[in-house]
Amino acid sequence: MSELNMELKKLRELEIKTKGLATRIQTTKNCNGELDVDLLQLQIENKKLKNRLFILKKSIAEESTAGGVQLKDSSSITEHLESLFAQAIASAFPEYRDTPVVIAPVNSSSAKFGDYQCNNAMGLSKKFKESGISKAPREIATELKGHCPPSPIIEKLEVAGAGFVNVFLSK
Repeated sequence: MSELNMELKKLRELEIKTKGLATRIQTTKNCNGELDVDLLQLQIENKKLKNRLFILKKSIAEESTAGGVQLKDSSSITEHLESLFAQAIASAFPEYRDTPVVIAPVNSSSAKFGDYQCNNAMGLSKKFKESGISKAPREIATELKGHCPPSPIIEKLEVAGAGFVNVFLSK
């Protein structure tokens, strides 16, 4: 969301500049008394920027009223995902609530593995085994997926392989 705020700030600055240019356009004509082509292009660009600003403001308003976990202005996607999976671990396995969350971006050109991956299931499986409980990593990953709170940036979660939770970001 901080990227949206930065973009919004840039758009506000551009809007101020385009308002100044719009005023100049109204008074500037070429030697034949007709509007200059460059000035018409500036007017078109101004309209596009205003539309973009409207869309961004609308998106911010929708995100702030959406249900589930809210994205903080200062958090990165990784920090947000870490927070979500920390909640999932605490909810699914309260005895391991202090386990550090392992989130990794997926380095694959294939969209089938998602955008990020939570890799805590294998470590939690090992902790369970040390305490005398046999729990498969895939089973743990399924429980983490089920306990993960909803988020406006997540389109879907999938359990893959031996126990990875693949995170697909909403576009």
